[in-house]
Parts: sequence; structure tokens; C-alpha cells
Amino acid sequence: CRWAACKACNEKEERIKARPAPRPGCGRFTTCQLRRHCTKSDVWLAAHGVVYDATEILEEHPGGVRSILRHAGQDCTEDFDFHSKAARGLWKDLKIGTLVHCPKDGGDSRCAIM
Repeated sequence: CRWAACKACNEKEERIKARPAPRPGCGRFTTCQLRRHCTKSDVWLAAHGVVYDATEILEEHPGGVRSILRHAGQDCTEDFDFHSKAARGLWKDLKIGTLVHCPKDGGDSRCAIM
């Protein structure tokens, strides 16, 4: 959910933080978790079911900060595919995991996973 004061989401985040860190690029994130990372200081994007942390390259993107922020916390597969193969290859180092769809994503804003 996008509500920062959501008790259920904050408790879920604390449980996730308490887990041992997964190998880089091996995390599993729900669509509702992805949506929470949509600020200039914390930018996650998804494309083709892969989740990327774009925070560190935000200022370096040739299209500018706005081009990434407008898709922050969302699936941006169509925009990702617009880039050249070489440009898409640069994202492999930003991979943090895969996207899994929350069963409650169809209307209820509370995530049922974790």
C-alpha cells in the first residue's frame, strides 16, 4: 500500500528486514512492496518480472531524473524495451530480485504475502 503509516505494511517491512539478507539479486518482492519505493531517495522499477533498484543511477540517466521517477514503484517493461540491448545490459547490476504478484492486489490494498 502507499500509506506510510499503514501498520500492517510496516510490520511486514520489519519482518523482511529481520530476515537474513538474500544473495544479491535473489529477493522476491510483491507488487505492493514495489509501489512503496517511489521517491527520489528510493527508486525501484520492475521490467519483465525483475525488480531493479535504480536509486544510484537516477542522476546519471540520459533521459533525466523525471524519466525514471515517473515510473518509480511500477512495472516499466515497455519503457525498458525501448532501450538498446547495450543499455538494458547496464541494468543487470541493479537487479535486486523478482516480482511476485500479491494475491490481494486485485482491489484490497493490504498485501497477503509475508
